[in-house]
Amino acid sequence: MNGRADIPDQTRNALICNAFQYLPKLNMGETMKIFILVMIMLVPANALAAGWTTWAKIVELAQNGGDTVMIKFDTTVGQCGDYTRLYYKPSEAGQPDLFYSTLLSAYMGEKQVTIHLHDPVTCGGFNSQKIKIPDYIQIRD
Repeated sequence: MNGRADIPDQTRNALICNAFQYLPKLNMGETMKIFILVMIMLVPANALAAGWTTWAKIVELAQNGGDTVMIKFDTTVGQCGDYTRLYYKPSEAGQPDLFYSTLLSAYMGEKQVTIHLHDPVTCGGFNSQKIKIPDYIQIRD
């Protein structure tokens, strides 16, 4: 027993195997068409679920309150009222010191960064967009 039902594993496996015999017999061409159709429907949904910001330089870093860091960029990066601002909560980061030190080094070195944003969009203080999972950042010249 695996705890999901009161049906023994052997009986459940037999029921599942017997259920497949009732599926219509599809030839390889029909199977491939169904597979491609399912992939076409799934891939765009995943591609639109999240994305990287455009490359931008950090022009301002600010600690607001005990657990909020505001980041202002030189160009549009977010989807909220002030498109040049993002914020995150260090308590929600997997490695808050590493994320902040990367931001700080990019700011001090005048380097460009891109940050991964996740859906759904959450707008917060100063009409800035929240970085939901502040663990994904890239830096370049």
